[in-house]
Amino acid sequence: MPRAQKDPSHPDFPHGTDRGYWRGCKAGSPCPTTPTCANAHARAVKKAKWRAAGILPPSAASRVDAQSARDHIARLLTYKGASEEAIARAAGLPSVTLNQIRNRGAKKLWRRTSEAILAVTPAAVAAEVRLTPSAPYATKLRALGVLGYSVRWCSQRSGVNASEVALGRRPTITPRVRQALDALFDEISDRPATPADGIPQPIIDRTIREARAAGYHPPACYDDDGELILRAIPGHPWSLFDEQAARKLETLRSYLTGFRTIAQAAEDAGVTEKEVQRVAKAAGIAGLEGKPRRAATAAVLDVIHDADDGHLDIVHAALKLGLLSPHATTAPKDHPGIEAYYAELREQKKPHDGEEAA
Repeated sequence: MPRAQKDPSHPDFPHGTDRGYWRGCKAGSPCPTTPTCANAHARAVKKAKWRAAGILPPSAASRVDAQSARDHIARLLTYKGASEEAIARAAGLPSVTLNQIRNRGAKKLWRRTSEAILAVTPAAVAAEVRLTPSAPYATKLRALGVLGYSVRWCSQRSGVNASEVALGRRPTITPRVRQALDALFDEISDRPATPADGIPQPIIDRTIREARAAGYHPPACYDDDGELILRAIPGHPWSLFDEQAARKLETLRSYLTGFRTIAQAAEDAGVTEKEVQRVAKAAGIAGLEGKPRRAATAAVLDVIHDADDGHLDIVHAALKLGLLSPHATTAPKDHPGIEAYYAELREQKKPHDGEEAA
């Protein structure tokens, strides 16, 4: 490279250009021209960003006025559910392009960018709107009644028409409605209504009675799809069996960790000493000493840890350790944990590779 092209002090150095910036005349260096090489570089970077977004500076060639595209975007946004993101997807453009046209005063566009925006129809936008089925939201809105929140109050609180959703008049909801209802559920789905929420106590009581009469349960008893979680319903056979399993597993854990005595484990778990002895015997721990005791303890704790981590249903874990019986009168035969336990037994009875079936 000639000296004139790489020495900023040379009289023929390309000062005042982006090329000069990259060859050594950077910000802070004495540049004899105005604009400086650093100014020219900043301008080149800005132009590159404009080109990436489909927008050119006013001095660029092959440009058209941005106002017609801006007006068309404004018209499209008046349609239900429309958003900048949906219009951008329909036009095949990045959403930043529409944001710059609408909010950052872009005056000129590439002709192809303007044509892509003007070609977007309301039907094309509707096809790109991310609509969500309303059925799960309808169920959860009605379930809020069990806590004392009426659908009318939910509409006022969320700022959207929750009544249309709860009554099934809208098969789908827009992102704006979905976000408003999600925020409402996060705020109140774990606490009952009180007069402090602006709801008179008689209205709260009536709302609770009507929701229960309609067969609804608290919101925590439903999953994200609005499906009822039977084991989350207080008093349901599945829930009661879960409580039994959790209590016995916790009693056994208290006895096996921390070198506790039977009396200490009973106090820690809030049960009698006989109950501690009973679960220890059921798990095969009672009467063991030394190395056999340590091996049995490790095996039992592995099962309990699997239940803690969610790898094993708690009822399945309790059955596997002998803490519960699947034949008990209180055992719901259709409980997922019982079904998983029987499936494991059937799998163990299958002949292994290389063995002949009986």
